[in-house]
Amino acid sequence: MLNLVYHLWTHRNSVLHETQALNAFSGVTTLRNSIIVEYALGKSSLRRVYSRYFLVRLEALLQKQMDQLKQWFLVIRSGREAIHASTNPFSTNAALRN
Repeated sequence: MLNLVYHLWTHRNSVLHETQALNAFSGVTTLRNSIIVEYALGKSSLRRVYSRYFLVRLEALLQKQMDQLKQWFLVIRSGREAIHASTNPFSTNAALRN
């Protein structure tokens, strides 16, 4: 019985980690689509410090590892939110923040 359970477990791990199944569950497609949108918005509305993030071509950016994609998206998204914080009612209205 233990041998059967072990084989089931190793099969599950090989399907999950040796195929693209893990990427499907991790939301990498949604993240890449969000990066495409942010990249299309460009750097014009961002402060100059963020312009170095746009030196990499979009195709090369989308080929990076998941953690690098997350980092790029979070940096750019937080930069955009910082600019628009004064016009965002959730950032200024205490009742909405709560």
